[in-house]
Amino acid sequence: MVVNGKAGKEVKSVASRGFTLIELLVVIAVIALLIGILLPSLGRARETGRDVKCKASMRGLGQSLHAYANDFKGLFPPMLFNATDRETGKLGIQWYDEVRIGKYLPQYDSSNLLETNARNKTVGGGIMACPNHPAGGRSYAMNFWAGSATSWIPISGTTQIRTFRPGASPLDPSEKDRGKGFDSTANNSSKTLLLTEAWGTFASEVPSTTATEPTKWFATAWTGSVGSTPARRFGANGGVTNFDFAGGPWLGQAPELLSLTSQAQLNSYVPFYRHPRQKGSAMVRTGAANFTFVDGHVSGYKYGDLVNADNTSTLEVYWSERDPLINQ
Repeated sequence: MVVNGKAGKEVKSVASRGFTLIELLVVIAVIALLIGILLPSLGRARETGRDVKCKASMRGLGQSLHAYANDFKGLFPPMLFNATDRETGKLGIQWYDEVRIGKYLPQYDSSNLLETNARNKTVGGGIMACPNHPAGGRSYAMNFWAGSATSWIPISGTTQIRTFRPGASPLDPSEKDRGKGFDSTANNSSKTLLLTEAWGTFASEVPSTTATEPTKWFATAWTGSVGSTPARRFGANGGVTNFDFAGGPWLGQAPELLSLTSQAQLNSYVPFYRHPRQKGSAMVRTGAANFTFVDGHVSGYKYGDLVNADNTSTLEVYWSERDPLINQ
């Protein structure tokens, strides 16, 4: 080929070849298959991460309670409903108060009560909240039988009160038949509950700052105070029907309990739907719940790990050392 009188190289035109429709469909199908394979694994990994975070939080709470006990001769915090706190002048002396456990861990969410409330402000958020508790402000409660004092009477002629260990209440003579109080030196410490996952049945009194921020929900102070057998407290044989907090404002409002239509349906102290997060009713018992034990370790248990087919406790987990005596 001659260009301007000079020999030049012949320029060849090469047309680019695109993907055919079939090739594109194959690629899309392969991508969809990979997504289908990976998504469940990612979901399980996410759930595992949330469970690990919950356990770590409960371990930290257990350490805080033991730090308190070290300062108070091995006794865990009291849980005295409506008693006047001599330190603040307000009502209620509970383990989660800012003036109790708040001295051993930081405050992240103080929205449980308004400043004008007559009760002690409580600690929430941070390690107080389980990541699988919808809108949870505080997701855990202390075992009733671990309290250093759980009932009280006024001392006549004074502003002081006389307190009583769990199982020794003069206001409830049957309490001694349901359990016995313990401290940080409890027998069977590796099996005895210190903290349990619990229902968030009390809404924040402090309004949300934005329209998209949900109302936070806070757990009651204690679990396990009532129930004629240890297994009933986990929901066996009809469960517990006279909860201390049954009259709370949770029915039809608490996000995790929206599937319930009556208070009687809430018959277990422990939510077994959170790990991994179960779909449908929160009362399903196909998941697991985490527990902090007196010796400091944290473990998750399924309902079937705790309750036998005959509705008795497996005694893998103790509410108090009286459990074997009332396990029928």
